Amino acid sequence: MGEPVAGKFLLEILTKGMYSNPMHVYREYIQNSTDSIDKAVASGVISSSVAAIHIQIDGAK
Repeated sequence: MGEPVAGKFLLEILTKGMYSNPMHVYREYIQNSTDSIDKAVASGVISSSVAAIHIQIDGAK
């Protein structure tokens, strides 16, 4: 048996089931990023001076 394959709508299905408001998934992504950065800084992988989260929103899309 090969590797499991997920359909392209899997993320959408999971997020709709987990979050009452679709915008909450973005908050969760940002929080996960923040937690990962905190761990990387604490373990010395990166310095806090270069740690950043960049968010770009394309209003046309």
